[in-house]
Amino acid sequence: MGLDQIERRVSYVGGAVALALAAKLSTHLFKNTIIQETTPLSKAKRCTAAALAKGYKLVSGTCEKPLLTHPSYWVVQFLLIVVIAAAILIFTKLEKRVGVITAAILLGLALGAAGFLFLILGGWLVLRAFRLQRTGNPTFAGSGKIAREKSREKREGRVPAASKKKNAPAPALRAPAESKRYTPKKQVRKRR
Repeated sequence: MGLDQIERRVSYVGGAVALALAAKLSTHLFKNTIIQETTPLSKAKRCTAAALAKGYKLVSGTCEKPLLTHPSYWVVQFLLIVVIAAAILIFTKLEKRVGVITAAILLGLALGAAGFLFLILGGWLVLRAFRLQRTGNPTFAGSGKIAREKSREKREGRVPAASKKKNAPAPALRAPAESKRYTPKKQVRKRR
């Protein structure tokens, strides 16, 4: 029930994209950088008075101000991306579906909008795992074919070949012996 060939390839690509994202982020670790901090506009499409007092300016339809960041501002995010990217790659190598799903979804949630690709990866793997568990085939076409076959057999009243036992009769069920202490008294039906 490990990752199949397609899932491994896609997971390796996801891990490589995460490492590339970490490499892009590593440029902020060596020097102070300036980022643009934004705040919502007022209903009149202008910066609010409070934002203007804090140094925000209206630039091409957004209220923003430059913010000087120290390398320590980026260290936690960089380490998070590197560790989870390594986890994705290691779990892919070990063919552990649950590990790849967990790492991809965690990275997607940690990155916010930039992590949408990793949320898609985790969701796709969950969907394929669900299909594999339910029908034994993770592909859309294969699981659909098996589901249609099971549905047709159910409509016709047949039991699928995989779930048939060796023509053994069903064991007779017998009621448990009544206990005087725990068995409630039976109510007598009144006739009208």
